[in-house]
Amino acid sequence: MNNFPIEIIGEIMLFLDIRTLFTSFAILDHSFYEICTSEYNLSRYLSNITKISQVFLLPKSQIFALLKQISTPSNRVKLDFTGFATSGGVDEDIPIYWVDQLFTEEGKPYCTRENKLNINCAGVLSDTQNDSIGLAARQEIASFIRNHVRLKEIFSEHLGKNDEDLNNFELNLFKEVWERAQFIIFEGTDISEDERRVKWIRYKEVYSEARQSEIDLMKYRRRADDPFILVKPLSFKETSKKLYAYAQSFEFSREGRMTCPVQTFMIFISEVYIDIESEDLALYDNLMTSEDIDALIENDKRVSKAYPLVIEPGYQYRLFHQTKNMLKPIVWGKFNIKEGEKMIVDLKDAFSGVYLYVKLINPENRMAELNDLHEFTNIDARYVRLYGQQLTFDIEN
Repeated sequence: MNNFPIEIIGEIMLFLDIRTLFTSFAILDHSFYEICTSEYNLSRYLSNITKISQVFLLPKSQIFALLKQISTPSNRVKLDFTGFATSGGVDEDIPIYWVDQLFTEEGKPYCTRENKLNINCAGVLSDTQNDSIGLAARQEIASFIRNHVRLKEIFSEHLGKNDEDLNNFELNLFKEVWERAQFIIFEGTDISEDERRVKWIRYKEVYSEARQSEIDLMKYRRRADDPFILVKPLSFKETSKKLYAYAQSFEFSREGRMTCPVQTFMIFISEVYIDIESEDLALYDNLMTSEDIDALIENDKRVSKAYPLVIEPGYQYRLFHQTKNMLKPIVWGKFNIKEGEKMIVDLKDAFSGVYLYVKLINPENRMAELNDLHEFTNIDARYVRLYGQQLTFDIEN
């Protein structure tokens, strides 16, 4: 086998899964192993297996660690995204319905303005962003809310775990307590007046910082006279590390008492920012049925192939194949009328990216049954989640 071309071995590697590569192919011959475990071939293999377009030349130890991470089912976690843009505005311009609610399961749902379909929403991998509230303040708020006896008893189901970041519900609860019921803060505490005064001053600083970071929808308007297109500026951390979400399953919820819950939607992922008004997203407007997807695939070669329709009690969906396009459709989903409030699905193909997009195509109209009639429908959605691994490429090591 010593005469086998090195280039051919490198190409064959790209067609093998991790288990086959290292338990069968690479051990056929010592020279095969040396070729397969070179930094160059391993880096190409990692890029191919994760479907990340850029090839990072990394040390072997880091590549092996990343391959082990993505091939270990128990490593699968919820991938955190922060919502920052929407083409659907916010219902009655009330900040608590801001698009970031779509990317977190705490608090209110995301609620769009009325009379618009095919709404594009964008989120970015949270750990790539600088915190709008400082880390120390976030930790202090979380610790106070989660450890306060009365608040913990009343709101336990909405509170995060001690090793988790502050969530939106906890942040809003802290502001409400400070503004309306400061007496609660020191209930049940046995501290001196001096300690109480120091703590009160610190909490006031934390409250001020939280207020300064609040959403200002008017500032997010791309055009002053357009309340629908809202884009919040991003603030990326300065770091030598490249972070990617490696998605292996998704969860989409429209649970709760909503007059116009989303009925049809799509989820996409991308390594680069795709503008929410771009043709790349508009291409997928008005896909109401599985037949619409087939027609689009047939008529536009830019669209990746889709797996067959899957019908479950309460909903249906179609997963997509991988594509070399920067905007990668992951799934098209549709809930049945008055049925199906949440879907959880394992992906056939894993997808990697930094930006998560959701297209809310159309709503289900429940206004009459909830006795909340208005002239036009909007679209309400509880949350979208991706599960998998967050991959860190330390490009300076």
